[in-house]
Amino acid sequence: VVRELSPPLTTVALPLTEMGERVIALALRTPSGAGRSRVVRIDGEVVLRGSTGSPPHGSRHG
Repeated sequence: VVRELSPPLTTVALPLTEMGERVIALALRTPSGAGRSRVVRIDGEVVLRGSTGSPPHGSRHG
């Protein structure tokens, strides 16, 4: 469905393998039921496509 959209949508690409590896590492290190939540930051990458940019020249939008 997404491939058929016009204009193509800008998205965020996430490193899914790295995210999975971190989850497993945290789960193995943390005893079951140990209660502190943790924030882990993983960089994503904005993938610019046709839905990002200025309106077409002469457009009344914006």
